Amino acid sequence: MRRLWTVPVFAALMLFASNGCAADFGPSDIVAGSAGDVPEFTGPWASEFADTYRAGSDVVRAILEDGAISDAEWAETSDAFIGCMQDRGVRVTLDDAYGAIALPDMPKPDAASDAALDACTPDFYAVSSLRRDLARNPDARDEDAIIAACLVNAGLVEPGYSGEDLASDAKQESLPFDNDDPVFGSCIRDPLGLLE
Repeated sequence: MRRLWTVPVFAALMLFASNGCAADFGPSDIVAGSAGDVPEFTGPWASEFADTYRAGSDVVRAILEDGAISDAEWAETSDAFIGCMQDRGVRVTLDDAYGAIALPDMPKPDAASDAALDACTPDFYAVSSLRRDLARNPDARDEDAIIAACLVNAGLVEPGYSGEDLASDAKQESLPFDNDDPVFGSCIRDPLGLLE
């Protein structure tokens, strides 16, 4: 399942794109709505669908009610987000198919972009984060274990390094490699190699 420490690390890794600022958004960006009855979701991501459904807007609940996020729903959500940002004078582009964004006209965020992001991200984040999670870890396997296995396979850590080791090292802020290592970033973004 999702480990909370990977969300901020992933967000930090997505912070700067080559042509400007990029950002990813955390769980606190989901705006609560009045969910009423929550559908009975099934599958490995059922609890995340239910949580997001409960916290989401009417738009998010309409997308999630069938337990899937279609390509058409993703396109509509992305287009609405980009349009919302443009309406507030901020040009934004999607850096990948899973919700990483770039603000190509700004080397770093400012008050206008922050206000636009605050206004425009809740539905976008709710849908993009679930979509990314489903794509990168479809069986909802333990995050620490799959990231650790990726690090071992990439040669960044010694064989035998486990998910428990990773969780402990992260908690103690004593990872056996540089946080800025691109292999680490790649393993957090796509630990099972499914997004490429």
